[in-house]
Amino acid sequence: AGGAPRRDYFGEIEYSNQQATAIYHEEGRALKVGSTWVYEYVLRDHLGNTRVTFRTSPTGAVTVQSVLDYYPFGMVNADRSSGAG
Repeated sequence: AGGAPRRDYFGEIEYSNQQATAIYHEEGRALKVGSTWVYEYVLRDHLGNTRVTFRTSPTGAVTVQSVLDYYPFGMVNADRSSGAG
């Protein structure tokens, strides 16, 4: 049978088809990409909204994944936000 992979969660660990694929922590998460782990971090504002998401590679390179800006009432300002680069 096809379809989406089965996802299970045990504490901070996410499993896909019984393989650990992500470990969540206070500053972000560790993601399994192929046979290696990469680290994704989030910077939050004083309200807890995610402002910047960035990722480190096994070589130590850092790439910005997204930058979010918000209107005063909480909606994402698409004109001043960017996705993965």
